[in-house]
Amino acid sequence: MISQRLSLLRKKMAEHDLDAYIVTSADPHSSEYVSDHYKCREYITGFTGSAGTALITRDKAYLWTDSRYFLQAAAELPEEYELMKMLEKGVPMLSEFINDTLAGKRVGADGRTVTAAMAQRLRCILVPDLDLIGEIWEDRPADDMHTVEELDTAVCGESRTDKLRRVREKLGDKTLLVCASDECAWLYNYRAPGKIYDPIPSAYSIVSADRARLYLSGVMTDKLRRSLDADGVEICPYEDIDRDVKAISGTISADSSVVNSYLSGLCANKKDEPSPIGIMKAVKNSTEQQGFIDAHIADGTALTKFICNIKKLCREGRITSYTELDAVKDMEMYRGQQHGYIGPSFATIAAYGPHGAIVHYDPDENTNIPCEAHSFLLVDTGGQYSCGTTDVTRTISLGTLTDEEKRAYTAVLRGNLALGAAVFPEKVTGSNLDVLARMPLWENGLDYGHGTGHGVGFISCVHEGPNAIRLRRADTPFEEGMVTSNEPGVYITDKFGIRLENLILCRRGGEMYHFLTLTLAPFDRDAIIADMLTDREKKLLNDYHRRVYDTLAPRLTAEEAQWLAAETAPIE
Repeated sequence: MISQRLSLLRKKMAEHDLDAYIVTSADPHSSEYVSDHYKCREYITGFTGSAGTALITRDKAYLWTDSRYFLQAAAELPEEYELMKMLEKGVPMLSEFINDTLAGKRVGADGRTVTAAMAQRLRCILVPDLDLIGEIWEDRPADDMHTVEELDTAVCGESRTDKLRRVREKLGDKTLLVCASDECAWLYNYRAPGKIYDPIPSAYSIVSADRARLYLSGVMTDKLRRSLDADGVEICPYEDIDRDVKAISGTISADSSVVNSYLSGLCANKKDEPSPIGIMKAVKNSTEQQGFIDAHIADGTALTKFICNIKKLCREGRITSYTELDAVKDMEMYRGQQHGYIGPSFATIAAYGPHGAIVHYDPDENTNIPCEAHSFLLVDTGGQYSCGTTDVTRTISLGTLTDEEKRAYTAVLRGNLALGAAVFPEKVTGSNLDVLARMPLWENGLDYGHGTGHGVGFISCVHEGPNAIRLRRADTPFEEGMVTSNEPGVYITDKFGIRLENLILCRRGGEMYHFLTLTLAPFDRDAIIADMLTDREKKLLNDYHRRVYDTLAPRLTAEEAQWLAAETAPIE
């Protein structure tokens, strides 16, 4: 099937005299979760991971992806493709490969799915207006349309008029082109709760000193339409964005890392700079912060009930009839019992044993396996609530563990505790703090290939910037109100995977900053080697577990609370 699609694509390439064709994983807004309409890279490669870019030449095909997906891509890619493992020694980045092998050659792409920044790095002759996948994809799904509702100021803490005022103060006499859909949703206070994972409909906006125009792909409720109109926001047809961008005569402020190359090419006078909305959105106000706290109490209740049930299955010898997909279903069931639950914030990862080493493993009917009475079940899961967004990972022991597994778990736990307890001055970035989570692993000859933390949106994208924690390119200083994940891990191919993830809220006390851990769920005491913990680490763990018990026990059944009391008892 993929071979046939490649053949059809190459015929189209020949018609346009192209030497190569780029297929990204993106939509026109660089969204994290794209609709089926924009899953062109999956269509042409067979690789179902969420991140990756394909390059098809006249006689070869390549896929670039990062370390989270190396194992998955190796398993899913057909023989026609060569896997290019990003950041591995000797593997050029896509732009380097194109510049080395296709400089001056004609390379096609759907410019709406290629960012301006990516296009600027290429020394080929980029032909950015060719949706060749669309020409060969006979049953291509239509783009999604969702009902879009008002997000009340009582929930989000700031009116759209106040947000527009703050944005305009940053703009001066420039016109802001907003291409990120989540920035539009934040600015104008709306959500699409029926959209799975992130309740963010596709949208653009143009903001100047005297006008605010919204180009929304969705069905607005009458209430939202009236509210936007009352606040002076012009509601424009989504497809009019091209025409209106062309008509702007002054300086357009646009972020090349987000704006697509096709739309960027329509800007007569563009200044490349980050959108001011990014940092405003990342710094949660007091109402949003309390919403995150409340969401994590509900989510912690669901996850703790889930873990308690897993442990009960282990004690009763029934874990061997329990599968990864059973875990996915049960996690959704427990969340559904919580007040304000909307839906998952991403597809739950439930990975037993060797599958845990696949960082973004996604169980399905073909890969689903039963658990066994040993090793780990890694569960990475999150929810959208009417008051906030969650993302959490717990790695659960199912029986007998090897010394290697226990030592790795304890090292990951120590990294999580160290980062969560960080105290630091202003202007400190995620790259400054990343080493805290990795040092306990490095001491044991271990490491992980992914970043340690990502920003999290408010009833929005579970991965958002600009705040992040990773070794490189995490240069945004932390500010009070930022919510970031704390998720060190260890992945041993063909054996097991461990990840322990909490969300942490940046707070300020005097001249220094620190983190409040939002996530509330026990760590697995059966996997901890107490002698590997320092006295300080034991105190951090015991204090956290005391808070978990005090907060969650009143929300549990008597049996669950009794189990949680034992699970969170002090480790000496």
